[in-house]
Order: sequence, then structure tokens, then C-alpha cells
Amino acid sequence: MSHPIQNRDRLHTQSEAPHSGYSEFETPEQQAAEDYTAVRVHVTNPVETTTGGTQFGIYETTIIPGSGNQQILPHDPLRQYAYILAVDAPIVLTTTLEAAQAPVNQGQAAGTGQSEVIPSNPAAGATFTYTNTTGSPQTLQSATFKLVTDATVANRFISVQILDTAGNVVAENTDFSAIVASTTITAWYAQGIPNTSNNASGSTLGGLPQVLIQPGWQVKINVTSMDAGDQLLNIALVLSQAATPGALPAGAYLPAGMFTPAIRHNDPVYAANTSSGPNRVVMLVERGRTE
Repeated sequence: MSHPIQNRDRLHTQSEAPHSGYSEFETPEQQAAEDYTAVRVHVTNPVETTTGGTQFGIYETTIIPGSGNQQILPHDPLRQYAYILAVDAPIVLTTTLEAAQAPVNQGQAAGTGQSEVIPSNPAAGATFTYTNTTGSPQTLQSATFKLVTDATVANRFISVQILDTAGNVVAENTDFSAIVASTTITAWYAQGIPNTSNNASGSTLGGLPQVLIQPGWQVKINVTSMDAGDQLLNIALVLSQAATPGALPAGAYLPAGMFTPAIRHNDPVYAANTSSGPNRVVMLVERGRTE
């Protein structure tokens, strides 16, 4: 005996409406809506931001004249960071022109800044004396000159002396080979060269005292038993500037060949050249773009 199935037409029909018993059901409209509750966050560590793809670089090289100072980076609100490299000699970095112009900054390069002294020929029968008036210690790197003796019979001896402010000889390099009458001798002296006198050939080589020439001290080219008709000619001295002991630079000292850490402010930057010669300075700058 068969029984009729009631509601046959509804067996496979399901309503798309949400079941009233599921209170957590979300409609597509509700899912698409952003409904977030604000959460208070306290950050204790430093936060570094970046402009990402909006940065671009500026790379350039400038030359600071010997013992000069100048602005190398301007005030730049868009500057993110910068790096600075001194190529030829140390520099001193400051944020004001007045600090860059401080005289002490020109005495910070040890043995890098060199100067040449080429005086007029002294009078016959006179020696030559150079006085350090730079305000900083110096080192005598080389000395060359020519001695022409007259016909007066005598043995002359040449030397390079370092004198203190009282005129005392604190160091001396003496050539013990006698120079006789009616002779022309060319002397070549430099640091680290041993004495190789050969006056018979008309020249002599030798070393120099390794001593700092303090401000006010002198370098003297001396001729023992010099006659009134003897003549010193073609004098040339090369001296290097030494660091002033105990004198701190008026700014940040940057050795040659080293980049600064990242400079992350946008204030102007000035540089003082510690050398008496030209100095190349490289700047690498990353800047942001305005929107």
C-alpha cells in the first residue's frame, strides 16, 4: 500500500534567506563594510620613515682652495641624508661659517699641507734664515741650494740648522766634507736620505733633522768659515704643516679618504680645508620630491 508524499514539490527547494537561528551571519553588504574599532598604540622605539620611490640623488665634487673654507651643502628642507668625503686632505665640518673660519682649523692636517719657500738670493757672505710664522708646527721636508765660493783659501762646511726662539741650535745636519776655494756645490737634502757627500763632483746629498719646527723657530742654511765673497744661490725649502698639539678643531674633524656617517639634518654645512693646497670634497645627497 502506497502513501502519498506530501509537499513533493518542495523536497529540493532551499530558501536563500538567512536562517533565523544564526545570529552571527553577515550579508555580503555587511562583509564589504569596514567596521573597525580604534585601538590605542604606544610606540617606544624610534620610528624611521622613508620617502621610498620619491627620493633622488645629487652627487657632486667641489674644490676648496688651500687653507680656505666655504659652504658645501645649503639649507635644504628636502634633503633626507648626505655623505661627505674629503679626497686630498682632512677637512673640518661645521654648521656655521664663523666656525669654519676659525684659524685653528688650518693647523689640523698632519704632514699633508705643503708649502714651498723660494727666497731671493742673500747678499754675498750672508747665510739664509727662514722663520716659521704660520702659528703651527712645521716639518722641513727638503732643502736645496747652491754655494759658490770665492778664491779665498779656506775650507767651508755647509749645514741645515733648526733654531729655537732664543737662537739655540736644537737640531743640525752637518756635511763634514770640506768645500774649498773657487768651487760650486749644489746641495740636495731631504727627509730619510743618508749623507752621500761627493763635493768633487759638484753636488752633495743628505738627510734632514726630524724635528717639529715650532712657531717662531727658524731654519738656517749655515756655512762655516764663509768668506765675504761666498754666495748662496737658488734656495728652495719645502715644509709641511703639522698638527697643533692639544688644539681641537672648531667643528668635526674628517680625515682624508673617509666618508661621514649619514648626515640627517637639512641645515647648511661648511668645510674648512686644513691643507695649504687645493682639496677635493665629494658630496652624496639623497633628496625627496615635492608632490
